[in-house]
Amino acid sequence: MNPQRPRTHLSDARRLVKLCGGLLAAMSALVLLICLQAPLRAETEPSHDWDVIAHFLMPDGSERAVHVENFRFVYYERHYVHPPSKLGKEVETRDVPKPVMSLQNENLDILRFWKLSKVKLEYRSESGERELCLVIGLSSPSDAFVVWPVSTLRNVSVAPMPHFRGRVDGKEIDIYLPVEGEEAPGKIGILTSIDFKFPGQARHFSWL
Repeated sequence: MNPQRPRTHLSDARRLVKLCGGLLAAMSALVLLICLQAPLRAETEPSHDWDVIAHFLMPDGSERAVHVENFRFVYYERHYVHPPSKLGKEVETRDVPKPVMSLQNENLDILRFWKLSKVKLEYRSESGERELCLVIGLSSPSDAFVVWPVSTLRNVSVAPMPHFRGRVDGKEIDIYLPVEGEEAPGKIGILTSIDFKFPGQARHFSWL
């Protein structure tokens, strides 16, 4: 029987404990460093808003180009609220806005803003009837475009008409689609087109 063997095992165990302690201390220091740097990154990284130039036809016939920050397409989801049956109340509906950085339609097709160059609003006869359409120019190839009638935009058949939203001169505004026969409250003019690419535009690569 070797009397030194138990001591060797004890020494190995102590070294293992010290090694694990050192690794744990290093990992704790790394986690602490990440936690301390996270707020700093949040303060220094720019917010990845999308800016556009929106073109409007004014009441006097003039045209106005407006720089719109934090631009979004807003569609609505209709939620049904069922009150307790004892109250005898009818089911309520709530339309919840969903602002996104893409154009979406009823087929759940998605065109993200970074893929677009320009959108024009035109009345066309795509399905035999004259209706407002989005003529969507794509960034690549440069001459490619698709046409989406406004009547096919996401959830338009079950919820309020989608619209755009953005910040102009520090104030958030809604920009409505100029559909005939529908009043657009608070509009600053009749929207005619939107430039998704323009000189001096800030570019980012983590857009949704």
